[in-house]
Amino acid sequence: MLCVFYAVLTLALVCMLVSVIWVVRLYRLTRGGTIGRVVTIMAGLICFFTAGYAAAFFVPYLPATFAMMLTAFVFLFGAIFVLIVLSLIGKTIRRAFEQLQIDQDQ
Repeated sequence: MLCVFYAVLTLALVCMLVSVIWVVRLYRLTRGGTIGRVVTIMAGLICFFTAGYAAAFFVPYLPATFAMMLTAFVFLFGAIFVLIVLSLIGKTIRRAFEQLQIDQDQ
């Protein structure tokens, strides 16, 4: 069972490392402004998750209380991350609709 844990965790960590690369590229495109600030926060959370996933490799060797706290923090920041992503999507859609309205008025 421990092999499955490490295999799944390795896959998750690889996905997070790809996410770090993507968010850095996104950050370069969106510096400044409202969207840039949100992307900066998202980048920080993605880096936090990546560190948490790497730390999870040591969970089998840590006290259960520490493992539970690590899990709780990953869940908490995951929920915050979802809220931020939804906020960014909403702002992007509103901005797109505003731009469409401006284009139709001209």
